Amino acid sequence: MERDAKWWMVLPVVLLVSMIMAELRVVQQEQLFHLACREINATRIALPINITVPGAGAGSHPASTNTTALCKSEEVKRLANFWSECTAIAFSCGAVATASAYGVLSDRYGRKIPLATSIFGNLLVVVVCAVLSYNGHAGEAGEAHFITSWKYILLVSNLVGGLCGGSGITLMGAFAYVTDTNDEKERAHLFTSIEATYGAGGFMMLLAGVFISRATDALFVTFVVLAVLSLATLACVAVIPESNKNCRAEFETGAGKARLAGPAGAGKRK
Repeated sequence: MERDAKWWMVLPVVLLVSMIMAELRVVQQEQLFHLACREINATRIALPINITVPGAGAGSHPASTNTTALCKSEEVKRLANFWSECTAIAFSCGAVATASAYGVLSDRYGRKIPLATSIFGNLLVVVVCAVLSYNGHAGEAGEAHFITSWKYILLVSNLVGGLCGGSGITLMGAFAYVTDTNDEKERAHLFTSIEATYGAGGFMMLLAGVFISRATDALFVTFVVLAVLSLATLACVAVIPESNKNCRAEFETGAGKARLAGPAGAGKRK
């Protein structure tokens, strides 16, 4: 027998998503800086090359080259900041384009589908970033294979992540979950509980990030942690019951067909 949905069941999802999003933006900005540094300096120094960037992991580079100074150049900063803005715009455009559609999906087919889709988008971005965190690192033979299209890979992955909904759809699903499971006179303080949980998750992950940043290959380790959190969030969404009872009952019995049939089924909605 399926359990009844309770408003607090969605809190772990909100907590984990806030942890992912808070740290993802921080480390993605750092990764853009590292990739920009490698790309710009690879044009000045003959490959194979693996530029050692503080915090990016061990690597090899000719001793005569001051890589730390090279990575602090204004050219590197401009390139990193430009693509940081581009990826943020791509993510936002994707989220705006699909936001209304996820609202309709949530009302017609249940709250869990948009929740799972938004988390899958986060997971996609995290996995792409994890792969690119080793872009330009030296292999066993000491050679570095640099993917020069990293900018466009990150751009597309963020666009797809935005199309999947992002944290905005997660919060929409959480608020809808509360609406489905509580009387309208009791919802305001529960909404604030969701907001508090989201803020607490961000704080917890940023605090944990301080310690993760001390690890070898800190960027890769952070992306692995975020991937694990994304999978855990998907598991949470899978086990919580559906809160949209009208949707669940109608579509299990087929009674929802008349409601979705448009004007022809208008007389059956009462």
